[in-house]
Amino acid sequence: MTAIAEDFENFVAALAQDPQLLTADPHWAPQSYLLRPEVFPYSEIGRIEAAAVTLGRLERHLRAQGWRGTLDLKRLNATLLPRAVIRDPTAAATDRDNLYR
Repeated sequence: MTAIAEDFENFVAALAQDPQLLTADPHWAPQSYLLRPEVFPYSEIGRIEAAAVTLGRLERHLRAQGWRGTLDLKRLNATLLPRAVIRDPTAAATDRDNLYR
């Protein structure tokens, strides 16, 4: 686990040093880059921390359009690594800053 944590810290440091790496792959690109709010007129942009709120709004919108299903959040992107693998506070802050720009 230590080697994985060190590799991840090196990866985050590389992202911080070369801003072009942030958009090189959609898996680590900032959401604002992928969603392009300047191009598409979103009426709602939710945050993962409030996923239930966003899901509720989406469900109400769909019901107003006649949809009668049920939305359910499923964890499909499981990982073997616990969130605590980021040990270095600088790496954690860099990761957080890049995700929420």
